[in-house]
Amino acid sequence: AVVTKDRNLYKKIHLLRNHGIQSYEKVILAGTNAKMNELESIMGLCLLDSFNTLNKQRKKRYMLYYNVFSKHHKIRLQKINSSSHHYSYFPICFASKSIRNRIFNSLLKRGFRARKYFYPPIHELPYINGNNEKLPNATLIAHTILCLPLYPDLPIEEIKKVVDIILKELKSS
Repeated sequence: AVVTKDRNLYKKIHLLRNHGIQSYEKVILAGTNAKMNELESIMGLCLLDSFNTLNKQRKKRYMLYYNVFSKHHKIRLQKINSSSHHYSYFPICFASKSIRNRIFNSLLKRGFRARKYFYPPIHELPYINGNNEKLPNATLIAHTILCLPLYPDLPIEEIKKVVDIILKELKSS
């Protein structure tokens, strides 16, 4: 534990323990997120017995998204080249950053938290001396990807709402 009366030091420590993330899109310093404690470790061990059941539940929800979005011409999906998959994420890429951001905001406004994983990409962080020109694929993916809500007990009706919101936004783009 860290205790301080210094507000600026508190803010820096808070950032350090949360990957340096200040907001959805702003990472201002290198940080870590190593908050697992003994209780969380025990819970993880307890869940190992349920892994296959939970993975089947995630796969069912993953496939609901996949069956709609794999056929949509304005969406790119990740190709899975593995005989086993954990179905922890449903990443989806749009044609542009502006479309991704519009869909992100539309989902958020309706209570759905999608994630702009991999954004900003490491080479664009202000404390890294990167060069966007050298990493065009990473830049493209980071600026167009959105990971949709996906967890074992996500209600099917909620998935349908997420799909409808995205399809409606894509129709208007």
